[in-house]
Amino acid sequence: MQLQRARQTLWRVAKFGQTVYSELAPFSKPRFGTGQVHNQAKMLSFLRRRLALCSPMGRSTRRAVSIFGSFTVASLATAHCATENSVGQTRLVLPNIDYTKPMFDSNDITIIFVLGGPGAGKGTQCKLLTEKYPEFEHISAGDLLREERNSPNSMYGDLINRCIADGAIVPFEITISLLQKAIKKSGKCKFLIDGFPRAIDQGEAFERAVCKGSAVIFYDCPFDVLEKRLMKRGQSSGRVDDNIESIRKRFVTFTETTVPVVKHYEKQGIVHVIDSSLSTGQVFLRSCEIIDTIVKSDANHN
Repeated sequence: MQLQRARQTLWRVAKFGQTVYSELAPFSKPRFGTGQVHNQAKMLSFLRRRLALCSPMGRSTRRAVSIFGSFTVASLATAHCATENSVGQTRLVLPNIDYTKPMFDSNDITIIFVLGGPGAGKGTQCKLLTEKYPEFEHISAGDLLREERNSPNSMYGDLINRCIADGAIVPFEITISLLQKAIKKSGKCKFLIDGFPRAIDQGEAFERAVCKGSAVIFYDCPFDVLEKRLMKRGQSSGRVDDNIESIRKRFVTFTETTVPVVKHYEKQGIVHVIDSSLSTGQVFLRSCEIIDTIVKSDANHN
């Protein structure tokens, strides 16, 4: 039985490889410096979207395909990076994350992931919640990435800027590294992590490297409402992704990668859904009820 399953897994991996290799190849055309880095990001983003569509796959098959895909991306990228030094360019090196043991014990800290579509009110609600619950620290993955992008000494600035403008997901090694630093720096033990994870592999990597999440708050809202909010916000926010083209790209990314994340955590029974099309005050009252429930549950567990 195990041998038969192994053969089926290898067959699916091979079939998947034949499908995506030709589609990935255009992204691997020689481009140097930040352009080459952007190509690698597009390749990874494409691969993850393809994986998200392969729902019939079992966990072992998905993991094998993911390994195959990472190898393919690395091979294609490396093949065209060999001459970078000769033209005076520096090859990007992603942060080295230790996945052998979580940095924090889930008995010592509380992590609440705050998810929702662009414009769902995640940041607004987190700000209100930390005012009422000062023991919580609000960490916005998007704000961390924008700060890193704007840092004059950052080697990831251009990559982050391109990903944000395209509505794509920044390589999770960068985001997790920034989250680790923010958690350590805060000195607190309760966190609202806003806008993360945006893909299942991000959540799994965070769990291995940082800590297991206690709960997920999902602010659910129709896209037409979100689009109106974002267009209004774009009139004064100055954000490069608050324009109609980027907004719709972000909706696609959200549907393909983040919605499966919510379903993934729903299976674990830790998702709390809130209708964020309601008024800010109504959403806040519901959010407080959920925070009270989570805190009480954690206290009883510990």
